[in-house]
Amino acid sequence: MLAQHVAFLEKLVQRGGPQDDEHLKMDAWIADFYDGLHHNEAKEVWLDALRKVLRPVLIPGTMHGWAYLKPYGYAGDFEIIDRHYLNYVTADPALAAWDRYWQAGAAAKAVRNRKSYFHQLLEQHAHSARGKGITVLNIASGPGRDVYEFLHRGPKNVCFECLDQDSRAVEHASTLCREHSQRVSFIEANVLKYHPARCYDVIWSAGLFDYFSDRTFKLLLRRLIPSIAPGGQLVIGNFSESNPNHHWLHFCEWHLHHRSGEQLVRLAVEAGARRENVSVGKEPEGVNLFLHINQPAITPSAD
Repeated sequence: MLAQHVAFLEKLVQRGGPQDDEHLKMDAWIADFYDGLHHNEAKEVWLDALRKVLRPVLIPGTMHGWAYLKPYGYAGDFEIIDRHYLNYVTADPALAAWDRYWQAGAAAKAVRNRKSYFHQLLEQHAHSARGKGITVLNIASGPGRDVYEFLHRGPKNVCFECLDQDSRAVEHASTLCREHSQRVSFIEANVLKYHPARCYDVIWSAGLFDYFSDRTFKLLLRRLIPSIAPGGQLVIGNFSESNPNHHWLHFCEWHLHHRSGEQLVRLAVEAGARRENVSVGKEPEGVNLFLHINQPAITPSAD
């Protein structure tokens, strides 16, 4: 069985990767491979064998390669997220098909969709504020492209504080957003050691919490909930259990805690949120879920 998978992949590498009309066939192959791997005691041997075949593709210039090699030392760094936002495809024609295949996947589309989800959320709050200022805490802000695009085109009453522990991400995002420096600031800090000193109308984290165990997820949530301003929201992205590209992520050793909507609600309630203030949204692919924790507005008392 392993020999068949190796032969399939060798032929594909020799041909320059899956062509656009072969993406479904490629999806079916990786699913079949992992079905056979599930109860296989030699699973690491099998994975190593396929990675050896794919070695010409696993270079920093490709999506698969950057995801697997992790040049900055961790999965999901700001550069690969920005490559998703920009729909990056390598300029090397011998490898471009592999990037087109990656970017056509539901998971890659979901990453791009969460940028739109963020913008829609901000526009709703900006409209509801009727011109008053909106403050946003963006946790694990990464490349900052979602913030940059909103600052460039969105309502002007929204200001951002962006938090990331990677100095390279902070430098990249600061440079990208420099023309809007009066409305955005960047903080280099580890979120697990960070204590917000104020309340925010929107607290947003697109792609951090699905790296956390349930325990760490709840620990950080408990710290953030008190920082939601009245009428505000805390919104957390998390990849869904229905992610059809989870096999490729595993193959590239990009490990996430995929969760269902029910699991997200349970974690929020266990962290201290009231059930009636909790809901779950999703982007069009249904791959990225969004946990919403609302802080009710303060209703003026009648005299």
